[in-house]
Amino acid sequence: MENISVNIRIRPIKLETENTYSWKLEGNNIVNTKTKDIFSYDRVFSNDSKNIDIFKECVKENLNKFLTGVNVCIFAYGQTCTGKTFTMRGSDEYPGIIPQSLNYIFMKIRETDENGYFNINDSILKINEIKVSYLEIYNESVN
Repeated sequence: MENISVNIRIRPIKLETENTYSWKLEGNNIVNTKTKDIFSYDRVFSNDSKNIDIFKECVKENLNKFLTGVNVCIFAYGQTCTGKTFTMRGSDEYPGIIPQSLNYIFMKIRETDENGYFNINDSILKINEIKVSYLEIYNESVN
């Protein structure tokens, strides 16, 4: 089974006004107000969305698939200063996708019974091994 979902988060822009935008958000579409081009996505989060919203709507179900043995990749891509690091890492006040994902995985591990089994979407599963990796490519360097 292959499935790719493209989700967009509009970064908060405090210095610009509505009149300076050349685009507008319409549901899960971004519309260029000058050319009238429409760009459609699986989910578009507005500039006032929180990291927890993105986690709940885009990541949590993928983690459930991951815990059933499916390989999962969460990928953030975009221009410099568009909020990728904040979305992935977050802050103390607004944890990002990475800390929320690790908390969720460890919560599921804590829910295992004495034999190491747990329940996800009415499936009884056993965790044998979990491998997680995280990397950042910034200015052509891998961190």
